Amino acid sequence: LTRRGMFAPGEVQALVGPEMWEAATANFDYVEHVASRADSPDADDFTWISRAELSTYTHHQLLRDTDVMSMAHSLEVRVPLLDHVLVEQVLKLPAAAKQNGNTPKPLMAQAVGDLLPPRGRDRRDKTCFVCPWEVWLKGEFGRAVDPTRASVPGLQPQAVRHIWSQFQQGKIHWSRAWTLVALNEWYLR
Repeated sequence: LTRRGMFAPGEVQALVGPEMWEAATANFDYVEHVASRADSPDADDFTWISRAELSTYTHHQLLRDTDVMSMAHSLEVRVPLLDHVLVEQVLKLPAAAKQNGNTPKPLMAQAVGDLLPPRGRDRRDKTCFVCPWEVWLKGEFGRAVDPTRASVPGLQPQAVRHIWSQFQQGKIHWSRAWTLVALNEWYLR
């Protein structure tokens, strides 16, 4: 939850103020929200986190972003490794079978064997497709959508300015600034 959330609970509290925070937390338990999606209270930590990631971050963020960006360019993206039958079978395996200190993603490495060269198969650093949001938000687009120019009801202007400033200085990830931009644009419409 801490790793995938846009803001830590204390930051949300600073953004929305004490009254809204109390009202929100009275009706929504964010820890229970993630735990219920893991759907496996007796699982080991690795499996629990895998299930939580699949049903929250992967489903609601990664797949959604991939779908939106690929459709914007008339591409159809397939994710064969997320086929529900394959995922269900892999989730049943013990955590030890899915972890290996020497090889990232050992099941995948075993499955492809020598079909991939060792340079690709044994690669330890992850790379992924990243949209240039940081560049966009620090340029002309960012000046046009600056979330400090309007006051969304319930948000504390000083906290919004602080987050936007932190982003402009390169101290926080673009996604945190984008969250405020999206909320602000929604409010202005």
